[in-house]
Amino acid sequence: MTIAQSLLALGGIFLLACCSPGPVFLLIASTAADHGRAEGVRVALGVAAATFMWSSLTVMGLGAILASVVWAQAAIRLGAGIYLLWLGLGMIRSSLFGQTAPARISLSRKSAPAKGFIASATNPKALAFFGSAFALSAPLQPTLHYHLAAVTGLTVLSGIWHSLLAILFATPALQRGYQRMKRRIDLFVGAILVGLGGGMLVQGGRNR
Repeated sequence: MTIAQSLLALGGIFLLACCSPGPVFLLIASTAADHGRAEGVRVALGVAAATFMWSSLTVMGLGAILASVVWAQAAIRLGAGIYLLWLGLGMIRSSLFGQTAPARISLSRKSAPAKGFIASATNPKALAFFGSAFALSAPLQPTLHYHLAAVTGLTVLSGIWHSLLAILFATPALQRGYQRMKRRIDLFVGAILVGLGGGMLVQGGRNR
């Protein structure tokens, strides 16, 4: 497999993984629909930064080390669980008790990139995904140029894909539909995030 073919395969695997709805998908969709395109894109850029971090760790060999250390996996799951619980409970509280729009927009502008980065960086599946994706698609003798191209390509792909997702959910039609059903959607998404967070806390506790 040539370097070009390896990069195409790696990008394809990454995009297929991105198509699977998860906490990052829900966060970008709800942020863009509620706060608009700019805030959704800011979350997407935070996710791209996390992609850069995970892919860099993988090509440096640190991803394999982290994946083999039980306490590190447990710490990541516990951190992810706490963060998802915090996000989910915040959405549930907002749906039940409401919150003034100016305060929420101000908070979103300050924290959107960080939310995207943390949601993606604390995904325990990232350890296994990046390690397996690079192993499956890498050429026989990966070079420094290949690693640099892979990290850059995945980061750009992540930024473009998740920004397009934000733009999609920020369209006027989807925004109007979201605003009409906002409380129910926030309650539903919040409950999913709480469930995912609780599950990660349980897994992290068992792996300690």
